[in-house]
Amino acid sequence: MNNYKFHFFILCIGLFFSNAYANDIKLPKGLIKYEPLAMPDSIQDQFKSLGSSLVEPIMVDWLEEFQKYYPNITFDIKAGGSGVAIDALLNDKTTFAAMSRQINALEIGDFIEKKGYRPTELRVFVDAVRVIVNRHNPISKLSLTQLDSIFSSSHECGGASYSINTWEEFGWVPKAGALNPIERHIFFEKAGIRYFFRKQALCGGKYKANSNEQATTFAEMTKAVGKSLTAIGFVEMGPMDYSVKLQAIAKYGFYPYYLPTQENISTGKYPLSRYIYVYVDKPPRYKMPLLLQEFFKFVFSQQGQQIVVNHKLIPLPVRQVKEEIQKLLKGR
Repeated sequence: MNNYKFHFFILCIGLFFSNAYANDIKLPKGLIKYEPLAMPDSIQDQFKSLGSSLVEPIMVDWLEEFQKYYPNITFDIKAGGSGVAIDALLNDKTTFAAMSRQINALEIGDFIEKKGYRPTELRVFVDAVRVIVNRHNPISKLSLTQLDSIFSSSHECGGASYSINTWEEFGWVPKAGALNPIERHIFFEKAGIRYFFRKQALCGGKYKANSNEQATTFAEMTKAVGKSLTAIGFVEMGPMDYSVKLQAIAKYGFYPYYLPTQENISTGKYPLSRYIYVYVDKPPRYKMPLLLQEFFKFVFSQQGQQIVVNHKLIPLPVRQVKEEIQKLLKGR
């Protein structure tokens, strides 16, 4: 085997083991099968959902399946980004505010000022932000400190007191004869994943001004990173192609590095794990309307969480499912 074939073989093996796990997500044992209410044909309602583009296709599948139990419900689902979701809920323009990040203090304050209470928060599945590089990049692991040095101009994380701007600083020379600037890709301004990555990886710091901010979807981000040798970006969970390579991530350089596997994400070992949320407008003194309760019971059931798995995302562990179901029953 000549050197070219050997290096190509090693690259393919590395890509296989770093990316293949995304297709091996399993439904946790102990979830309850959903059973519909009696006389479903007499039940009518309209649901609206607005927010995260990550949640949109899952919400479509949830509501289409839920409609099979209750044929007279209708629904309207739109994306637009997590940044518009709570405002729509506050102004009674949506039933569900679907968000890939938690509601922030300003949004909570606005909601309380107008409604007198917080929106009800429900965790609906688990996700992780995965750092990706071009498949030809030999770098396989990065710490949060290094990510702050790569992506941030303000270095709020303490340990990252310097800026990393070229791959040569990692000992890799993509193209000989010239410095090779790191090509940073981040999501558009309203994306929840952009907010989450800035909060968790950059300690709330500012993104570097010369970052590429065009990506609005998973597909656009992976395509941009896959076609540029010196690119780096980040994406949510989902099926990966072999134009990009995942990075194992550590909190600090001397901590263990973890790939975003189902086990590492569910246990919180992977540093960029996160919950995905749906917010609803429910006064704390009152129970959630019956059909809304039923919808979330479906979401947290075997059938609902299997839809999450079908989208290559991480279902909620059973313990979290039980906690969320208790929220449905509060009030009188």
